Amino acid sequence: MSEEAQVVNMLVRISRLAAARWGLTLEQVMQVFAPTDALGYVARNFALLHMEGDDAVLDDVEEYLAARGVSPHATA
Repeated sequence: MSEEAQVVNMLVRISRLAAARWGLTLEQVMQVFAPTDALGYVARNFALLHMEGDDAVLDDVEEYLAARGVSPHATA
């Protein structure tokens, strides 16, 4: 699998995990991610993040969002 395909795969897994963890739909998760380009953050840092499990990557994304004043619970 190419690295590009691996990145896409990770973005899908993290989005679905976020939806489950936060109790949101995928559309709502995208609304949370969009203002900070959280998916772009994951893609740009794939080389480091792919060595972690999905839960750890989502933890990192939650810290990234919080540092930018974004809460997934504001969308619920």
